[in-house]
Amino acid sequence: GGVGTRFWPMSTPERPKQFLALVDSKKTMIESAIDRFSKNFGKHSVWVVSHQNFLPLLRRHAKGVRRSQWLLEPQGKNTAPCIGWAALRLLKQDPEAIMVVSPSDHWISREKYFTGDVRKAVEFVKKNPTALVTFGAKTEGPETGYGYIESAVEGAAVSPVKRFIEKPNLARARRMVREGRYLWNTGLFVWRADAIVEEIKRQLPVVYQGLARLNRRNLAQVYRSFPSISIDHGVLEGSANVYVVKARFQWTDVGSWKSLSEIQKSRA
Repeated sequence: GGVGTRFWPMSTPERPKQFLALVDSKKTMIESAIDRFSKNFGKHSVWVVSHQNFLPLLRRHAKGVRRSQWLLEPQGKNTAPCIGWAALRLLKQDPEAIMVVSPSDHWISREKYFTGDVRKAVEFVKKNPTALVTFGAKTEGPETGYGYIESAVEGAAVSPVKRFIEKPNLARARRMVREGRYLWNTGLFVWRADAIVEEIKRQLPVVYQGLARLNRRNLAQVYRSFPSISIDHGVLEGSANVYVVKARFQWTDVGSWKSLSEIQKSRA
């Protein structure tokens, strides 16, 4: 989840947006995310990765997740280190584990389609065990706050990724929307745990070496040695095995008051 900078003063570093009931008045965003996966894939399959500072909040809002399946970072280092940590923990339980990685502070609707798309990605990974699958959402306009994915096969349900594009300026965003080959990068992923670990080992050896010796006693020391790097930039952009599922579900990164207002209007 986020770190509490974009929804100030409602969201703060002490209580960022994933712990707020922004979209659903009855549930915080992390509660909605946990429910989404629990009801579709079983509550015991859900893990939470968060920050040690949020332990009191997690006790209130992540009650449905086993405490042994909370991974609490001593400091935020973006997504590559924590995803690698989670993958290694899963491999201890199951050498063929498939993981679905989901931010807890995004809004997803049409959940029937979401479940179907995730299952489609899981089946693809079972048949292609080195594949790294991401989900691309249909562009609704020239959004400059999102990253984009260019698919190699336009319109395909599952396509190799041609390239990732960082958040563009408005002129480039408009051009990409017109061309139609581009999807918004949702930050949702599916892959085998061993596949992402191998990619981290190849592309981010410093992160892999730290994770390989990580334990409860040296957690803070090892984390200090990690670069702050996203899984997209650190791994996916340099991999030849990345595929994109064109999402049928509706997705929004609730990253601004404007996006929240649009969601609330669509639900009215």
